[in-house]
Amino acid sequence: MLGDTLCEGSQVPTGFFGRLVTLMKNKEPEKEAQLHEDLTSELQKLNDYLAARTTPGSYLAGDRISDLDCQVLPKLRHVEVAGRHYKNYAIPSKLSALKNYMKNEGCDVFKNTCPADSDIIWGWSKFFT
Repeated sequence: MLGDTLCEGSQVPTGFFGRLVTLMKNKEPEKEAQLHEDLTSELQKLNDYLAARTTPGSYLAGDRISDLDCQVLPKLRHVEVAGRHYKNYAIPSKLSALKNYMKNEGCDVFKNTCPADSDIIWGWSKFFT
């Protein structure tokens, strides 16, 4: 299970998902900008990890998708889809290592198991009714 900052004993930063939840639950407009920054800061940690890793391949543990990727990629998809839809949040283009990693969403395993954007949006709708 994903922790707040590490994923299953590895050094992969995953605190971004907790920051997304905080942003999504926020009802105070004056806090939005800071919550966007907090989320970007956590995504920057993952970007830095991806940029610095020495493992060959485009996945977290090498050239094949792993359980770790199956935990991280869907959460990034939620950031991308729900963050954009409800909170006008876009993952900054300056996070190039993260953007490249997210291209792995095109693999068959991910494509065949990922919910549709409309399902992700519906899943977060409880915070916006």
